Amino acid sequence: MVNNNKWIIRPNPKKNAKLRLFCFPYAGSSSVVTYRHFVESLPAFVEVCPVELPGRGARMSENLINDLEHVVEQISNSMKEYLDIPFAFFGHSMGALISYELSHKVSNKYMKKPQKLYVSAHKAPFSEKNGPIMHKLNSNEFTAELRKMEGIPKEMMEHKELMELMLPIIRNDYAVCETYRFKEREVLDIPITIFGGSEDKDISEDDLLEWENLTNSNFRKVMIKGDHFFIIKEKKHFTKLLSEILSNDFSHIL
Repeated sequence: MVNNNKWIIRPNPKKNAKLRLFCFPYAGSSSVVTYRHFVESLPAFVEVCPVELPGRGARMSENLINDLEHVVEQISNSMKEYLDIPFAFFGHSMGALISYELSHKVSNKYMKKPQKLYVSAHKAPFSEKNGPIMHKLNSNEFTAELRKMEGIPKEMMEHKELMELMLPIIRNDYAVCETYRFKEREVLDIPITIFGGSEDKDISEDDLLEWENLTNSNFRKVMIKGDHFFIIKEKKHFTKLLSEILSNDFSHIL
């Protein structure tokens, strides 16, 4: 890691990068770990910048933040020096929500906007939430719901010490999402691509299509074979597809 910015991580800084792709985590995850395969596999013109939240990875000793508005404010404060070349956002699940709000924040704060917004596996921010309020469940109920989602490998779920570390982070991130309140405002003037898993039990294709209401620019829906965690479980296929999309979307700056 070359830079001292705790939020914006640059595992592979590129002097000649044509695009910075800021990547945002899903609940409970470390962006540096989740997006390692992006760093290794996306086209050479892309500098991948995972955005690491407090309480995970190298920031494990820092206090968690359970308010999305505060998270977005802190990230935006840390981004200014990295907006000197074209940039785009990628966010999976919780990261999609962060990406959306940060698009508004950065556009208003710096008069610069992401060239593209790539989001995946999340309902449109204005959609009603279904199912249990996860962050308010007791420990047994919370763990049972996580097992149903199949996002955490079975061997990790059975590792008591590891889960004692992870569960507070996951619960915190559910609180971030579940206490979020959508604000009516002008739609984004940013093209949106939404990715979804064909076997995602919680996010339907109709849910994904709702994102079209949030932009007055181009909109595209791309379905991936897999469940909610296709960016991990189908990572080779997904990074190949994302590489092709990025190369096409940014052919004009290459």
